[in-house]
Amino acid sequence: MEPLDESLARLGDPDPRRRDVAAAEIGDLLRGGGLGFAAATAAVARLVESALGEQDFLARESALHAITEAFGRYEFPLEVVAPLATGRAGIEPVLLGYVLYILSATHDPRACPLVRPFLDHPDPGVREEAALALTEIPCPAPARSA
Repeated sequence: MEPLDESLARLGDPDPRRRDVAAAEIGDLLRGGGLGFAAATAAVARLVESALGEQDFLARESALHAITEAFGRYEFPLEVVAPLATGRAGIEPVLLGYVLYILSATHDPRACPLVRPFLDHPDPGVREEAALALTEIPCPAPARSA
């Protein structure tokens, strides 16, 4: 079995520490840039799924961190990471910076309406991260009400 396949399989391990390490290993592989685009995209999609379903804080943080590592070498379409925006309710404010970075790293204008709601988040750090994320996305001007 290939290292990526082994690590992806361990994302489903019952032990949260093994899931944490597996996500970190996937992040290392993505950061290295040696994966083909299809394999990298599949890995990121699985990490998104893992981050949204993960109950353990450290394993969830590792999954999100691994996704950010991927954007150093690859450009992924918004569709791969957009579930992070819609599934954000279960993500702690301290981890939302990862989500906002990931959405902004797509540089897709369609991410703007996914990021804008974070400007009203009760946590000032999240609001700041959202404002920063919007500077990375070519957002169309918001529609003005009549």
